[in-house]
Amino acid sequence: MLNAVSVLTACLAATTANPESLDLSSSPGDLQLVELLWARSPELVAARARLGQADAEVTRSEVFPNPGFDFQWGTLALGPTNPPGLDKLKDVPNYTFTLNQPFEIAKRGPRQAASRSARDAALFDAVEVLRQRWFDLLERISEIATAEIRVGALEATVRDAQRLADLQPERQKRGDIAGLDVDRAVLEAACWTFCRSASPRFPGSR
Repeated sequence: MLNAVSVLTACLAATTANPESLDLSSSPGDLQLVELLWARSPELVAARARLGQADAEVTRSEVFPNPGFDFQWGTLALGPTNPPGLDKLKDVPNYTFTLNQPFEIAKRGPRQAASRSARDAALFDAVEVLRQRWFDLLERISEIATAEIRVGALEATVRDAQRLADLQPERQKRGDIAGLDVDRAVLEAACWTFCRSASPRFPGSR
């Protein structure tokens, strides 16, 4: 689990652009798969959002609350003053200015610890989702590799069958084989060619 967290942390610290696809011409590395899943998996997009929210809560718990400022203006004179001659802005009204700064007593530390624990929980949840999707992706890659091997084997069989179908008429001309063997070779080549073009399991060979 710690290795998964370190890989995810390295992925988060990466500054490269999000990968758009996976190149299977060579065996992909673990970090490449992690970057692809972290950027493209719908489930991990939600996990990223939860992790970002938890990280924002940690940041907010580490700063002090904003100070408050209040201003009040009371006893506004609208008519004549009593006694007369008083200044309506200096002598009659009363002004109140209030500046306050909240201080947390025995609350700041527990609140920070709770926010960090929530962030760690979101991180480990993301790692678990990443682990599941990583194994799913490896399974899909293995299926693709297996299909490519099957395609290659089928292509080789088709080439060998066609080559045999081309050689058998020459052997018949020399009297080495009967005409039935030629027909069998041609039929087998046609069957293998049809299997290659019609089978849905080998779309890349069409």
